[in-house]
Amino acid sequence: MADAAPLELPRVRWSLDESCFTIATGEGFWVYNSDPTTLIKKQDLDGGVSIAQLLNRSNIVLLVGGGEKPVDAPNRICVWDDVKGRIVHRIELKKNILNLLVKHQRLVAVVDDEVSVFSFPGKPFPKLLRTIETRPNPHALVTLSSVPSVHILACPGMQPTDVYILDVGSDKPKIGPTMVSAHKHPVTNMNIDARGELLATASSRGTIVRVYDTQRGKLLHEFRRGYTSSMLTTLQFSRDATLLCAASDQSIHLYHIANPSLNTRSVFGFYKMEGARSRAFSSFETTGPCVCRFDRQGQAVIAVCATRIAHKLRFDKRTGEADDSQAIVQLMKHNSGSLFRVDPDKWREAHRGYAKDMSTSTGSDTGSATGGSAEG
Repeated sequence: MADAAPLELPRVRWSLDESCFTIATGEGFWVYNSDPTTLIKKQDLDGGVSIAQLLNRSNIVLLVGGGEKPVDAPNRICVWDDVKGRIVHRIELKKNILNLLVKHQRLVAVVDDEVSVFSFPGKPFPKLLRTIETRPNPHALVTLSSVPSVHILACPGMQPTDVYILDVGSDKPKIGPTMVSAHKHPVTNMNIDARGELLATASSRGTIVRVYDTQRGKLLHEFRRGYTSSMLTTLQFSRDATLLCAASDQSIHLYHIANPSLNTRSVFGFYKMEGARSRAFSSFETTGPCVCRFDRQGQAVIAVCATRIAHKLRFDKRTGEADDSQAIVQLMKHNSGSLFRVDPDKWREAHRGYAKDMSTSTGSDTGSATGGSAEG
């Protein structure tokens, strides 16, 4: 695989519960278990895919066509049911789809100047609940809390430096809409923690990372990533929101949120970098761009790199010291069988009716949705 083309990182997408990630390809999509990183599914289709977004650990994958021969129009969300082995529903938007997020009860789609929120799976079909107007959004920014009972969303505001936070869970939101003026340069990264209580942001400079309270928009923490401008490829909380990961094209920095006094200047990496310093709890030097998530214990980072290698980078959660042992997996190499080998009836019961609700769709029906500091 040394001569293989670099992996386009926007094609790598984790499920919101972070149990799995997908890679969209010109022929279909691949699904990997996150930890340990193992191939679960290689699905060939009749065309290319630009987005493959898994509904947690289920047999439902949302697809958007892409590449030289797209599997479908780029303004359609295709709902793939792996139990049936086909697309069971389509949702058509007015513009090309740039990003998707999905969890039980909510589906979020991003086009260049709007964020659309749907019920999901919906009965009988997903229903458009609201549309949020944004500034032009070339980075397709959006973030959504992942726990089932909380639906806090953040997206770009109308100004390049603003982030809009709102509750899309009901007509009686738990928090009121909040606008945060996050940076002095355009916001290019954002992430909400699993419970929807914290918002992390970074700007186009990438030197400062900030953490806000979603309810009041109050600045809680400010961390330095570095002194040289760099576009971040990941900004992600651990599941318990005690740690924050910020990855760029050359490094991964970890910040301690629960106990900021633990943030030090220690550095370790894929290759040991003597004398390097960072204002972070822990840091890794990388060989190239990567996208990252924490493992479920919050004691390691899973880094999927453009070199088509997945690393598991371990650290001591108390001290930030590195564990030099690594798990390294080469991606997009193996063949595999079906997606998740589970009985459909048991799966429906365990996942509160996702498959059951989607099975009410007939054929390939198409629905239509018309409707801080001087830095950073």
